[in-house]
Amino acid sequence: MNRRMIALGLILFLGVAGLAYGITSEYVLTDGTHLNASDGPEVTLEDDVDLTTEQPFPDSNTVDLYPHGSVSSDGSTEASVSGLDEEFTSFDQLSVDGTPLEIGLDEKK
Repeated sequence: MNRRMIALGLILFLGVAGLAYGITSEYVLTDGTHLNASDGPEVTLEDDVDLTTEQPFPDSNTVDLYPHGSVSSDGSTEASVSGLDEEFTSFDQLSVDGTPLEIGLDEKK
């Protein structure tokens, strides 16, 4: 019985540790990647960027670029972004056609 409890505890621990790693793991999106919210912005990356977001589309109007920030609009918009991993971030090639585009950057200039 004691061995069984230890084995069960070990399996449970490894399962939780694996889940936590999967949720917070970092991945790289490469230059030219298009992130297109179904009813919101299409963001094109001009650089490789490290992200840790669990869900890049938390809703139909948002592209989440965590830990760097997010881009949202209530309709079709487009933007190219560079420098997310740098001190300064640049958005260009904006196409909003009268639709407000909200850019929220964490600790950026």
